[in-house]
Amino acid sequence: MFDEDKTDRNDALRIADFLRIQRFTTSPIKEEKYMALQRLTRTRYQLIKQLTRTKQYFLKNLTYKCNTLAREMRDESTSLFSATVISLMTDDYTLDELAELPLEAFCDLLQEKGRGRFKEPEKIAKAIQRAITMSYRLGTLHKSLSMLS
Repeated sequence: MFDEDKTDRNDALRIADFLRIQRFTTSPIKEEKYMALQRLTRTRYQLIKQLTRTKQYFLKNLTYKCNTLAREMRDESTSLFSATVISLMTDDYTLDELAELPLEAFCDLLQEKGRGRFKEPEKIAKAIQRAITMSYRLGTLHKSLSMLS
């Protein structure tokens, strides 16, 4: 269809012809490998967009539950999105139970959920407990918030 070299000048002429007299209305046939690449790129983009939206949603709900956790965990070696932190905030324990756990038991729980990968579980346990005790909690809603997550 287009035998000329692909240059900016030729592209501009083709675009101008298309806009003036609707020339080149048929699109060139796309090769299969480019179509596959296009689909993979679009799928990856959509997955990243969904992951970002889900992380933002989790952070917003975590802020309702324990608004100082992000600040307290900033200096620690783990992320708020680690499987251990997500499990602690969404599974069987309420924030009050986590705050009242003895430090040794909390460290054991962290090591169990983290499969023994934490170098300093005491620091992380102290940071989480400090965040729980320092956070502003919604009075009558804190039980229902624990049930939602």
